[in-house]
Amino acid sequence: MKLRNLTMLFALFFPTVCWATQSGNWTIEYMQNEGRKSGCLMQTGYVSGTKLGVAVYKDYAWGLALYNESWKLKLGGTTDVAAYVDGRLMATGKASSISSNFAILPLEKAAVYRALQIGHVLELKTPSGQLNFSLDGTAQAMELVLDCVRGLQPPTQESTETATEPKPISDASNAVSSADATIMLTNMLNAAGITGYRLVPPNASIEKGKGEGEVSFVLGDGSKGFFTAVKNSPPDGADEVAVGVVQGAATYCKGEFKSGKQPVSTSDGSVVRKTVAACKTESGTVIAETTIVRRSDAQLYYLMHIMNEGSRSLSDDSPESASGGPQLTDAAMRFGPGK
Repeated sequence: MKLRNLTMLFALFFPTVCWATQSGNWTIEYMQNEGRKSGCLMQTGYVSGTKLGVAVYKDYAWGLALYNESWKLKLGGTTDVAAYVDGRLMATGKASSISSNFAILPLEKAAVYRALQIGHVLELKTPSGQLNFSLDGTAQAMELVLDCVRGLQPPTQESTETATEPKPISDASNAVSSADATIMLTNMLNAAGITGYRLVPPNASIEKGKGEGEVSFVLGDGSKGFFTAVKNSPPDGADEVAVGVVQGAATYCKGEFKSGKQPVSTSDGSVVRKTVAACKTESGTVIAETTIVRRSDAQLYYLMHIMNEGSRSLSDDSPESASGGPQLTDAAMRFGPGK
């Protein structure tokens, strides 16, 4: 992301807004440039006196903004920053000072954005020290930011892809509607007897601005997950997704990584794959379990559950209703169109 775009992105970090909504401790609002809405921002303050913001531009360029009245930064200066989420290095870059008390840090990649959603603590390390921020409430707030940005897109936007080009799983032309995906996930959770869960509003992809068919959820034990559904998937779609899930987890992991894939036999023509990915760092081990189902009618969906080691997993032998269990995995495998 170019600095001039970031300046536009964050220049009105604390603007007078025509719209704002609250999500926990986070305020979500429009950013404006020359009277036009240029993107959406979420921000909150901390007892240290620092304000942290996550801003997403209309073209889905994004980054962090930091403000503290007591800072005395050199205007136009830069400093190296390493961003850690729960002890894992997620990104490095240069923060730029656009005033004596305001700095911006451009970031990239959906994996980094998602890490901020599912993580607990953000650490920004610089040569002169370190800043720590709690990420409480970021899951829903960051989803609302993406929904806000999606609402700024033109009402009709024709795809430039041809009919013969392969469609990724996140492609809006293949995805079921977010509303239908929400219904599917709700049915799965209810069929599994899961209680105390919370659905996070459907989002838009931070990479392409398309998020149809994807829904996030938080279980009663605090673990998080994602559900995605598409139609017209290729015959080998389940294997493609399984490989992509593991590769994505490997990219996200900044420690010791282990993974495995298991095919599951079926009698109805569907293809089922289960993957497990574990990332071990000094701060602990994070496990992602995914069930991928490609049905005989070419509909494909997958359910991912992310938890810390020691939490009750989706395949635990003695589940509790607040944290999943084998019932949820079985429900995902049995679920089909119209059920």
